[in-house]
Amino acid sequence: MLHANPDEHPFALYNKDTSRLSFRGCPFVMMQAENEQGSLLPKSFDEEKSIAVRRNITRPRTKEYAIVVLLTSMIWMTVSFGYGAAQMTNGFSKARSFRKLDCGNSTVEAKDLGCIFDPLAFLWVPAACYDTETTELYKETVDWSAYDAPGGTVKKPKGRKLSLEEMGMSAGKTFYWTSGIDHVYHCAYMWQRMHKMCSKGQCQQTDGNSRNLLHTQHCSNSMIKAALGDPEKQQEVGVQTLAGFSECFIRTR
Repeated sequence: MLHANPDEHPFALYNKDTSRLSFRGCPFVMMQAENEQGSLLPKSFDEEKSIAVRRNITRPRTKEYAIVVLLTSMIWMTVSFGYGAAQMTNGFSKARSFRKLDCGNSTVEAKDLGCIFDPLAFLWVPAACYDTETTELYKETVDWSAYDAPGGTVKKPKGRKLSLEEMGMSAGKTFYWTSGIDHVYHCAYMWQRMHKMCSKGQCQQTDGNSRNLLHTQHCSNSMIKAALGDPEKQQEVGVQTLAGFSECFIRTR
């Protein structure tokens, strides 16, 4: 059974009525329960703590070091994000310095506005804010395939593999599924993008997911669970995603 409680997963911005899903800025990403389809996420905070404690007792120290490195990296990324967000807030105090670009609320509008579908962010993004470099690195590094149904593994998926065009055209309408390992790489490269843009003082000139703290919290939880979990589980196709539409802001002076 799929999680459907926003209180359990505050980063999942959705309503129980899927006809009223919020697609702007942050796509809908939902993980299946660990005891059913190998979710990377716990069903509750207490479960997350119990999993961490159980595995910490038996796990070799080398893996503990890896987890420490991962958590340290997350802290630095959070600090960097906070600094960039402060820059963005200061910038917005001068409203005339920025111009908002939008992709509308449908694939027709997105295309008419010249937006590009970004498979890394799962979003249609204004062309002026599309980060080609990071997306291409992601595509070269991992099998980023998406499927029209869950189940199976990357090597033997149960669903039909979607083209990039089909992924984009599904935005705001139908779900698609990716593997756990693809989701981990998605999070890693989204953080690289955020750090790169914020280090240039351009936090606001990127996709809405990179700027969304709830998405960063979601990715943090996912990567921690991946570090603690079974690597074989990451090959399973069970991450449900609903692509969306992003806005961004470019400096005008």
